[in-house]
Amino acid sequence: MPEITKPEITKRIFLIGCPRSGTTIAQVMLAGHPEILSFPETQFFKWAVGLHRRPQLRLGLATGHERRAFHRCMEERLDRPDLKDRLPRQPLLFRTAVNAYISVLDELAQDGGKGIWLEKTPLHVHFTDLIEKYVPQAHFIHVVRRGCDVVASIRDRALRFSDRFGGQKDPEVGVLRWNSALRDTRRCLGRERHTVVLYETLVEQPDRVLSMICDRLGIAYDPAMKAVGGRSESIVETELQWLSGATGELHVPRSKFAQLFDEPTQAKILERLDFGTYEEVRKLAEASLEQADRSLEVGAGQGR
Repeated sequence: MPEITKPEITKRIFLIGCPRSGTTIAQVMLAGHPEILSFPETQFFKWAVGLHRRPQLRLGLATGHERRAFHRCMEERLDRPDLKDRLPRQPLLFRTAVNAYISVLDELAQDGGKGIWLEKTPLHVHFTDLIEKYVPQAHFIHVVRRGCDVVASIRDRALRFSDRFGGQKDPEVGVLRWNSALRDTRRCLGRERHTVVLYETLVEQPDRVLSMICDRLGIAYDPAMKAVGGRSESIVETELQWLSGATGELHVPRSKFAQLFDEPTQAKILERLDFGTYEEVRKLAEASLEQADRSLEVGAGQGR
């Protein structure tokens, strides 16, 4: 019996942004491409490093949290506890842990017949420098949503799932998270292998935005990608009930900002949101999309 040739891994995609910004709907769309295998939120870099950088990373040394992060990733996120031993017991270098993580995702993608994998952990937006340093062929898709809607969505989730997110009812939590993620996205503007997507445009014009993303990834756009309803259950983890809103038909949901906050609180939120950075990111995202439109039109005219 001839040996089955596994595809070469050509790209490793990290889908990132502020939580509640639409990363899940983007994940479901991209997972519809026949060349892409999507994974659950692995949380690996967040768990291995923490939201406060550790000084030993400057020297490339292990943080001491890699083994627990790797085990949690295998057990809780990928449901593959049999792969826990891929990481040495006490790695001295941070690269050792990352290489073990990459090798598992590569292998699972190849076993699925895919040459591209996608990992969606929104908070990995804060670790793009590390990921770029340690992950070859890393590509980043930043999803950006309007700040008012993100703050409202974070509070809404906290109210509906207070046992898990009760500490996020204060709107200041949403403001700080949106501002922080947005500023880290701005740092990546103009970098190769970083694509910024506006959530509202993605939902309203999926063909246009997905065509741009696929062009950046060097793969052909498949219109089936925008048919999210038929495959969402296989992508979104069933225990993560707060993601269920991303599994329906495409539409920009009505804002809950006015519903969840009184007028004085709305005014305070609007004062605290970093609209200057948002406008900078928004304009570049729109310009990039228009440039992609022209490039794709030229390519089509040349029979690409």
